[in-house]
Amino acid sequence: MTTAGAGVNTFFPVVAENAGLDMSKIELVNVADSALVSSYLQNLAPAILGGIDDKPAEIVANGGEEPVIFAYSDYGVYQPGYSIVAHKDMIEQNPDLVERFVRATLKATAAAREDPDAAIQALINWSASVEDQKDQARRVLDVTLSVLESPNAKGAPLGSHVEADWQSALDLLKQYKELETASR
Repeated sequence: MTTAGAGVNTFFPVVAENAGLDMSKIELVNVADSALVSSYLQNLAPAILGGIDDKPAEIVANGGEEPVIFAYSDYGVYQPGYSIVAHKDMIEQNPDLVERFVRATLKATAAAREDPDAAIQALINWSASVEDQKDQARRVLDVTLSVLESPNAKGAPLGSHVEADWQSALDLLKQYKELETASR
């Protein structure tokens, strides 16, 4: 089970192939994002495609058993991870704002790594509704912090997207999604 347009769908056929699975024997059923975990918990599908940063925590928080996780990187799919995206006009017209935002994000991420409990408390202070989901939020944070760097980026500064990850993603998109590129 998956959701239409989910990022995890793009490279699932590659992961399946690398794992020795026959895609013709796998039926993917799309459900609304809000129904993915609840449908899984109702045993409407034996597996879901979802982010390892949030879906396992949501499953456990909603009474499910600890799921078995198959990370795409375990099957040769390396791609750039979390990113800050800005429109080209924003970067050109507000470079100081963009720089301050990036610095603040890096500082906040470093602080969360140093004291994850304080990061979760800051989230609760910002939105009291998170209090009931404190354990789930902490689990999401722990997983997110653990996947911020790919195996190709070990030791690189936080936020680095190394050429090997970009090249891997580009090669996979060309091979499996018929992406065409042109030099400019």
